[in-house]
Amino acid sequence: MNTDNFIPFECPVCLTLMRDARDVFSFFSSNCCLDCKREYLIPNGMEKADVEKIKKSDKKALRKKRNIMPSYILR
Repeated sequence: MNTDNFIPFECPVCLTLMRDARDVFSFFSSNCCLDCKREYLIPNGMEKADVEKIKKSDKKALRKKRNIMPSYILR
């Protein structure tokens, strides 16, 4: 099994489901979903999500915010 293109179902930081292609591309570039990248990595000047360096309280806040957001859009 080739793991070079492996994408988990859940973001390793906030532990919520990856939603769309934007999350996939974000995972390839920074090892987390797009929301975690925008909310945590970019403001803290990090390029890759190193799960060990992110505080539990920050992970919990990211997870809470992500769970509030709808995972679909009605048109």
